[in-house]
Amino acid sequence: MSLEQEKVTRYIVECIYKFLYVQRVVLLLLDNDTNELRLGCYVDLERNISDNFVLKKDESISGFVMTEKRPLIVDNLNDDYYLKKLNKEDYLRKSFVSMPLIFQEEAVGVLHVCEKRRDDVFTKRDISFITNVAKVAALSLQNVR
Repeated sequence: MSLEQEKVTRYIVECIYKFLYVQRVVLLLLDNDTNELRLGCYVDLERNISDNFVLKKDESISGFVMTEKRPLIVDNLNDDYYLKKLNKEDYLRKSFVSMPLIFQEEAVGVLHVCEKRRDDVFTKRDISFITNVAKVAALSLQNVR
């Protein structure tokens, strides 16, 4: 990842983290050569995620979101057997919004915004904010490639 991409991903993740007051924000980017999702940037209150973190596109919630090209809003992961079984990402625990990053109708990454810190649910306003940030993020990341 270039220095410009690192700056853009860090800025996006930190803005969401501070504005929505959440436990963690994770941004994954698609590696077109390997068709895998790689860690772009994250903020997590509880733990570290390895910089070598890699997911196969078709074996995860992130891959599901990228394939469907639409947001996934989960209020309680434990209540959804299919998603719980599909989950290979231990930072997705209880509630989260997973938003695909779409550029020219192609998914280029996934933005996960996880668990409000006050046990609140994500509101329509929160989801609208995440949607708009994801649109800007996809465009910004393509511009610095």
